[in-house]
Amino acid sequence: MPAERPVQHLTWALIARRFYLDQRTKVEIAKEFGMSRFQVARILQQCLSTGLVTIHIDAHPYLDVELSERLRAAYGLQQAVVIRPQTEDHDGLLHALGATAADLLGESVQSGDVIGVTWGRTLDAMAPALPHLPRCDVVQMTGVVGMAANSVELVKQIAAVSGGAAYPIYAPLVVSTAAAARSLRQQPMVAAAMDHWGAVTRAAVAVGSWSPAASQFKELLTPAEQRELVRTGVVAEIGSTMIDDRGAVVASAVGDRCISMTTEQIRAIPSVVAVAGGEAKRRAIRAVLRSGMLTGLVTDGAVARWVLQHQDD
Repeated sequence: MPAERPVQHLTWALIARRFYLDQRTKVEIAKEFGMSRFQVARILQQCLSTGLVTIHIDAHPYLDVELSERLRAAYGLQQAVVIRPQTEDHDGLLHALGATAADLLGESVQSGDVIGVTWGRTLDAMAPALPHLPRCDVVQMTGVVGMAANSVELVKQIAAVSGGAAYPIYAPLVVSTAAAARSLRQQPMVAAAMDHWGAVTRAAVAVGSWSPAASQFKELLTPAEQRELVRTGVVAEIGSTMIDDRGAVVASAVGDRCISMTTEQIRAIPSVVAVAGGEAKRRAIRAVLRSGMLTGLVTDGAVARWVLQHQDD
C-alpha cells in the first residue's frame, strides 16, 4: 500500500477488519461504505496481495497441514492427515498414527454409519484412543490373523465406544482349502458379519508390506505361495487384496481360501482410510494409493514426502 494514500489505507483496513474480525458479509460492508459488493471483494483481495492482511493458520504442532494438503491433492484423496512424530521409536509412531486415526474417525462418523475394520497394529492403537462415537455398528472385514484375535477385540472395543452392535469373525483369515473356507462362511457368526459387509460406510484399514516384508498375512502362506505372489509383483495388501507396485490388483489362487471382503466390496465403501506409516511400508503405501482403493490416509511426514517425491517413478 503506497504510503502517500493513508486514507485509502485506512478504508481498506476497516473493510478488512469488518470482514475478517467482525464476520460481516460483503453485502453488509458494501452498504456501510457506499460501494458494491464486487468492489469490496476486490479490496479484500488487494489487502491480501499487498500484505495489508496476512493469514496465519496455527494448526496442531503434531500435524503438517501443508504436507497433508499436498498429499491429498496429489493422490486425489478426500482426507489426508500427516503427523509429525515426536519420537523415532517405531512403537511410538504406531501409537501416534492410531491416536490420530481415532481423532479422525471421531470427527467423521455419524449416527447410523457402519464401521468396518481390518487387522493391524496401528488399528489396535486406534481403539483405546477413540472418543465418544455416535451410535453405529462395527463389522470385522477379515478373518483373524495368527493366534491372537486382535481384530475381534478391535471390533468389540469400537462397538463398546459407539454403543452399537459388534459383528466379529471368529475364523482365520486363511484356511487350508477352498472347501473349508466355504464351510466357515456358512457358520452363523461368520455369516452374520458377512451379511453386513455391504452396509459398511466407513472403513479403517491397515496396509501390509511385502517388499520389504512387514505383513502378517504373508506369514500365513507357505514359502511356495509367498514366492509365487512375489513373482507376480505383489508389494502390498489390504485385507486379502494383493496389489503390485503400479497399484494394480493381482489375482491370487489364495483368494478362494480367505475369509475376507473382496476388492469390489472394499471399493464400494464410501470412505476407506488407511492408517500406516514407517519407512518399511512406504512402497506399500504408495502402491495402495495408486490402486484407487483409498479415500483417505493417515501417515507420517517421512512417508508422505517419499510418496510425493516418487509419485511418478
